[in-house]
Amino acid sequence: MNTTNMSIETMDSTDLVVRDTQIGEALEALTGERKAIRVALADRLNLGTTVLAGLKVTVTEPLRWDTKGKAKFAADYPPATYPDLYKPEIDTRAADRLIAPAVLDGYKASSGRQVRIS
Repeated sequence: MNTTNMSIETMDSTDLVVRDTQIGEALEALTGERKAIRVALADRLNLGTTVLAGLKVTVTEPLRWDTKGKAKFAADYPPATYPDLYKPEIDTRAADRLIAPAVLDGYKASSGRQVRIS
């Protein structure tokens, strides 16, 4: 199917599904290649900014919270002593598991219509 001269408005639903699949496959291939390039650049370049091909390439190594760090932090700064560092949260997974979907629907908002093609 040649969609170069076709607009979405003039394509029928079958053509849209085929084109969507083609785009998905192309994006998947490009995304994989881009990730491989980023890994190679991270391995080859030093931390900081380097100018290559007239573009700034910045390599960083950001820190993130992990389970071990959170546990150590909680031991060093316990909730009883530092209550301002903690907040109660609803465990939405437990709620989904334990409360009827019809009841939960009243507490949830739509995230918009989605299309899945398989």
